Amino acid sequence: MKTFGMDADFLKGECGFCGKVLKIPIQYAVCDTNGYKLNPPVKCACGQTHNYSHGIKTVVDYSRLGSKSLLINCQACNKPISGDSTACIHCGHPMKQPIGFWGIVGAIIIAILIMSFL
Repeated sequence: MKTFGMDADFLKGECGFCGKVLKIPIQYAVCDTNGYKLNPPVKCACGQTHNYSHGIKTVVDYSRLGSKSLLINCQACNKPISGDSTACIHCGHPMKQPIGFWGIVGAIIIAILIMSFL
């Protein structure tokens, strides 16, 4: 099976044997570096059972992610997500939040206060 797209609810793939387009609920697809592991496996109308969908040619709806300028890549599946997300919308991997401007300002103020007491 070959992946050719996805939306918020479904992974879209093509059967490598008959060419039929299959829509797999996204919660059954676990992203890895080469495609998606399907659990439970998906059975096509032609009788072939697919437990893996190769190729990551996904279509990302950037309107769901926020501003394109704030996009970062997930460390697990390397797909674009919003910089303020707590988890990847593609694979569910938890995201570390960047410190940000005010975090840096706070750290500088604390460092100055500590240095002034020494």
